[in-house]
Amino acid sequence: MRGFLAWLKIFRAFSGNMRPPPRFAPEWEQSDAASLRAYLQTSTGAKLVDILRFNEAANNAGAVIRHDRHEYACGFAAGYRALAAQIGTLSEVRSPQETEQKEQLGPRGAADLVDSLAP
Repeated sequence: MRGFLAWLKIFRAFSGNMRPPPRFAPEWEQSDAASLRAYLQTSTGAKLVDILRFNEAANNAGAVIRHDRHEYACGFAAGYRALAAQIGTLSEVRSPQETEQKEQLGPRGAADLVDSLAP
């Protein structure tokens, strides 16, 4: 019982430090993308990009090499790759025409376009 109460106390202490996730994704503007792109071109931003690439490659290699918990290692590597790709995507400055075209593709994006071109 003491162990359970100690665990509950630790859980309660840590749960108060976490913010709840936002209910909606914030709107990402062209100025935000330009600011992120400018940051990634600084020396600190270049270091961040290099660290992301190094860790992505290390996690991919680790997922191939690991024999125990292989599924976990592959999932972790895929998640890390997705994080790096998300940062890269957010830093892309898109023209209004590209944004308009993306909105016209539909909820499934390019898959809707491919389906519409199928015979």
